[in-house]
Amino acid sequence: MRQCICRRGLSRAFAEATGTTPLKYQQELRMSHAEALLSTTDRSIDEIAAACGYTDTRHFRRLFGARHRISPATYRTVIRQH
Repeated sequence: MRQCICRRGLSRAFAEATGTTPLKYQQELRMSHAEALLSTTDRSIDEIAAACGYTDTRHFRRLFGARHRISPATYRTVIRQH
């Protein structure tokens, strides 16, 4: 017998199990990947945004800035100085 779960039910179960929403979890994974790429590669911000699943670079820059309070380019410069 096949059982289905609605999107809302799955989202609720995910949040209960992890303490975060699926969207926030996905954004966390993407931002962590972006941080690693900014730290270890010379790829452009556009390339990094795309590699992390963002189709809109401006959206990526806004989310990154909201998380770190600095731009991706500034993050790269600062992290590489340490």
